[in-house]
Amino acid sequence: MLDLPPYSILDVWGISSVMDFFELVLMSIVVAFFLYYGINFVKKSRSREAFEVEKKLNIGYGFFFIGLAIGYGSYVLDRIGRFFTQKLGEEGRLFEKDSFYGISSAINRDYILFSFIGLGIGFIFLSYVVEKYILSRKLILTWICIGGFFYSIALRFIEVAVQQVEPDIVKYLGYIIYGVLALVLIMLLLLYGKIAKSSPIRSDLWNRSIAFIVGVLIMVVMLIFGNNQLSKGDDFIGENLLGPIITLVALFIMNYGFGKSK
Repeated sequence: MLDLPPYSILDVWGISSVMDFFELVLMSIVVAFFLYYGINFVKKSRSREAFEVEKKLNIGYGFFFIGLAIGYGSYVLDRIGRFFTQKLGEEGRLFEKDSFYGISSAINRDYILFSFIGLGIGFIFLSYVVEKYILSRKLILTWICIGGFFYSIALRFIEVAVQQVEPDIVKYLGYIIYGVLALVLIMLLLLYGKIAKSSPIRSDLWNRSIAFIVGVLIMVVMLIFGNNQLSKGDDFIGENLLGPIITLVALFIMNYGFGKSK
């Protein structure tokens, strides 16, 4: 008789499920880092040695990371629900689909909406400290972020109401959030580009400003589009791990960008 190896998780679920499990572990680590950086910046804001402006900046940076934790965490929670639904045969997921409300929306899953809400929280705090304490300008971007945040909260109610009057335009209402996000991202990158331009090339402040620009671009793309696409990919084993790995790298780059200039 042949000596058979003991049963393992590979026998029960297969290699793809094991990679899915590792993906969830990496995603959870990313959320933990978001929260760690956020809480760490908030703690720095309470330091007696810090200047008043520095305290305000740290609060803004801290809640920016906490907002990203909410946004990315919503996707992770949905991904965990999807994993156990597929593997254990349970019905339902943690977040509803647009059809639950009797509509067809550009934002077809509620976890995407929660991701936008998390981004809204983060960008409100970040744009406020950048505009008020770094550039000393009017809070134009901050108010755009606030408007986008409240629109994200109200979107489902608006869609359901419009469905009763003009159902043909309901599916386009969600694209407004994508448009606001694109506008906020462009304006924020221009603001940090202005900071970099005012600094000597290759100086510490210039390097950190460019690092933030690169990091936030990667982060937003991964949060809204990249993670889900890579998670569904099956071109090669481990493709789904690229999403959280790239997101984690972007997180480290952004954290460097927020560091105190020498």
